[in-house]
Amino acid sequence: MFLVKVLEKKGVIQTFGLALVLAPIVNTLVKMAMLTGIPNRWSFAMFWRIIAVGSVPNQILYVATIIIGILMLRGTTTVWKYALMLLGGYILLQLSDFKHVKSSAVTWMFFITNILAFMFVADQLVWKVKASAPKKKANPNKDFVAPKAPAPAMKAAPKPAYRVIPKVRKKILFQFAGRGPWGQLMGISSQGIHVRGLAEPPPDIATREIEISLNNGLTLRTRLARRKEHDYYFDYTSLSSEEIKSLNKWLHSLSDVA
Repeated sequence: MFLVKVLEKKGVIQTFGLALVLAPIVNTLVKMAMLTGIPNRWSFAMFWRIIAVGSVPNQILYVATIIIGILMLRGTTTVWKYALMLLGGYILLQLSDFKHVKSSAVTWMFFITNILAFMFVADQLVWKVKASAPKKKANPNKDFVAPKAPAPAMKAAPKPAYRVIPKVRKKILFQFAGRGPWGQLMGISSQGIHVRGLAEPPPDIATREIEISLNNGLTLRTRLARRKEHDYYFDYTSLSSEEIKSLNKWLHSLSDVA
C-alpha cells in the first residue's frame, strides 16, 4: 500500500513526531489567546494554570503526547506502537465522556477519526504481517531435457593402510633384558620394523620407547605403531642418515634378505 510506504519513511515519521510535540503547546496557546480582557494572559503562570485546570487523564495525555513525539523524532518505524498507545488513550478519554462526544458533529467526527486512525496504525504499521512471495510454478510447456548420465567414475586403487616392510628370511629373534626371546624379526627397513610375537611382551610396550640393538652395534629407537594379533609394527622415533647407512649395510650383510 502506497500510504503505508509513505508513513514508514523516516522524514514522515519525524514530521508526525514534531507535530505531536507542538500540538499540546499550540493547543494551550490557543486557549490563552481566547482569554481576552484578562491581564498577563501570555505569562508562564497562565500557561501552567490552563494545563492544571484539565483533569488528571488530560494531564497524563498532555505529557505522553510530548514524550511520544520526541521518540518519533528518531524516525524509526517501531515508534508507531507508541503512537497507537497514545491514540488508545485519547479514545478511552472520549469514551469516559461519551455524552460530550455526542453533543456536536465536530466532537463526533474527532471520535470516529481517532478510531479509524487506531485501526489503521494497528493493522498496517504495528502488527503488519508481510505476505510471503509466491513460489514460481514450473512451466508445464517447457521442453523436457533428460539429464545427462554421469560419466563413470574412475576408482583409484586403494592405498595400503600401512607401509610394506621388506621381509627378512633369516631367523632373527628379539628379547628384552632379563626375559627370554619374545619375537622374531619378519621385516626391517628404514621405513620400520615388523616383529612377530612368540611370547607375551611387557605390558608397557605400547607406551614406552623401545631400543632395538642389532649385532653390528647399531641401536634403533622405536615406538609401537600398531599391533595386529601377534604381529607388531614399530616406527622409528628418530633415524639419522648415518643410521640409515648402517642399517642398509647390515641388511646387505645378510645373505638371505628378500
